[in-house]
Amino acid sequence: MQRPKFTIVIPTRERADTLLYSLQTCVMQDYDQLSIVVSDNFSQDETKDVVHSINDPRIRYVNTGRRLSMSGNYEFGLSQVKDGFVTLLGDDDGFLPNSVKTAADWLSETGSKAINLNPADYLWPSFFNADRANTLYIKFRSGYHLLNGKEELQKTLTGTKSYADLPCLYTSFIDRSVIDKVQTISGAFFHSRIPDVYSAISLAPFAGNYIYADQSLKLFGTSKKSIGASLVYDAANQEAAQTFLNEDNLPIHPRLSSTLGRSVSIVIAESFLQSFDQGLNQEILKDFDLTIFIRQALQEAYSSAKGHRAEILTNVREILVKNKLPMTEFDALISQYEQSPPGPVRYDVSRYFQPFALVDALAYGVTDIAGAAKLYDKIYRHPFRYPGIIPSTIKKTLKSATLDLLLERFRKTKKSPDSQQAIS
Repeated sequence: MQRPKFTIVIPTRERADTLLYSLQTCVMQDYDQLSIVVSDNFSQDETKDVVHSINDPRIRYVNTGRRLSMSGNYEFGLSQVKDGFVTLLGDDDGFLPNSVKTAADWLSETGSKAINLNPADYLWPSFFNADRANTLYIKFRSGYHLLNGKEELQKTLTGTKSYADLPCLYTSFIDRSVIDKVQTISGAFFHSRIPDVYSAISLAPFAGNYIYADQSLKLFGTSKKSIGASLVYDAANQEAAQTFLNEDNLPIHPRLSSTLGRSVSIVIAESFLQSFDQGLNQEILKDFDLTIFIRQALQEAYSSAKGHRAEILTNVREILVKNKLPMTEFDALISQYEQSPPGPVRYDVSRYFQPFALVDALAYGVTDIAGAAKLYDKIYRHPFRYPGIIPSTIKKTLKSATLDLLLERFRKTKKSPDSQQAIS
């Protein structure tokens, strides 16, 4: 049987410092049917030199020739791939060792057209919260299960599931034939200024039964230059967010506020609305309820995005006026949250419903995504060689039986002498 062909597209702009290590995680993949395309958005730093410094024939460098928006660079990078499976990799993100081969094995087993790689998290040393900087989040699960794209999209529509669990180009390998189905209807692929969310909403109904990897195969890296963190969480560091917001970008959907704001829920609503306008997702158009996303936006304003509360509240009021929705219910919610702040949005905490550990990567000599990927792999494969992390950082969750089994194995394991060795 012919092995699947994969292409990793890395859209980048003036992040040579992190790109180097992201590329290292790609070239460490021992898989011949792999191409790596670096889509350089007219960078004025050492990006091209960094790419050419890595001597691997699987890497191809392309340049947009002029400055594009983020969505424009994503579109340009995607246009470089004509067949096989494709994913978009952030220039501060990375692949875990042997993950491409694992994805190939599972796709061959199932015949699926997409695999969500279920990324874990690494916070670079430059992460805005110094107390959490250089932390590695390790998930202790293995294997995969199958999900149905239409069914999971319906859950996202009702606010019970995160868009990140869908077959999103930023979290998944997607067969080019699935992408082509979207483009047959909508022409250009991206029609929202938040391309990762839009790709999930657009691709899900065409993905059929796709793989969701319980074992993480990828790392999301968050640094001071990460746009998502700057937009939603880091109120003090707005440089990345402002650069993004000031770009000549795709227009925000007219039913929403004049600025997209800092709410993930409103971003998801925007992607649904843009997909409807492009002729996509017509089967669920009648089920779309904007008030679901408004309620969740208010919840975010008093929990995960409280640093941007004033802006989110302003945006919500503008949306209510534009859509002629009553203010009463939402004023009552705001009053309630002022007295008793809510917990995070349901899908924000769902990823913690499993055994995991938070590891101080610096204690193992790690300061970048490539080192973090190697450290993750070693701890994931042999967690009881690192007993110092287990009793102090593993979190009890709904999967208590799995946790108890892990701790029982730990108690029977003696401390390994190499538990504090740096990762080479």
